[in-house]
Amino acid sequence: MLFRNVFNFLAILPLLKLKGLHPVRDLPEGKGPTMYLRGFLGLVAYGLFAVCLTLIPISLTFILMQTSPFWTSIIAYWVNKEPIFKYEYVAMVVCFSAVIYITFSKPHADEADISEDPVVTDEDGTSDVMTSKTVLGVTLAFVLAWLFALCNVINRVLKAINWRIVMFYHALVGLTLSLTAVGIEAIIKGEFRTYTWEQYGLIVVTCIFDFGSVNSQTIAFQFDSSGFVALTGYISIVYAFMADILIFKT
Repeated sequence: MLFRNVFNFLAILPLLKLKGLHPVRDLPEGKGPTMYLRGFLGLVAYGLFAVCLTLIPISLTFILMQTSPFWTSIIAYWVNKEPIFKYEYVAMVVCFSAVIYITFSKPHADEADISEDPVVTDEDGTSDVMTSKTVLGVTLAFVLAWLFALCNVINRVLKAINWRIVMFYHALVGLTLSLTAVGIEAIIKGEFRTYTWEQYGLIVVTCIFDFGSVNSQTIAFQFDSSGFVALTGYISIVYAFMADILIFKT
């Protein structure tokens, strides 16, 4: 996450300069805590996503994450008093059902063995270790969906503030916390984590696409209702499915 936040921070600075915006002077009074909260929740959400993938199958993680549009609509109704239309309920049910169908309609090689560690099973064949990991993973995945929903609604709360300023604080909080985490890890292990040049290249490419994605999402939530924008996020499933077929040949 450090590379992601470094890239976002450096990339947003020239955009602020070109627009003639100052992240401190142009921030409305009293909005600072909300900005920092959004950045913190976003960082925790991405961290939880990585943790969930180590605890439960990616298909289950993906399904539980896709409950986020539902929670977004509910939280937006509570916080911003945004109405929830009947077509949104229908769309959520249809899209979520499609997610479940797509997820379980094809095998996932990476889910064949969730853990290579030997486990001790009870008389009924169940494992306390695997059961506890699954329960923890499912719980964290639901928390993850809620965090994404909260971030979406906060984007809507900050709609009067230019998205460049929003993303500046998003990157600033992420950069500060991730630098702290990397520093602590380096102190404990006695060295910084390194990667191959190929991995660095993939990290840079990922950061570029992520920068466009996060900024586009923030702009969308500022200009339209939270529930509707969250629902349109389901189109990412189509792209993921196409990537599996065209790129990964699965």
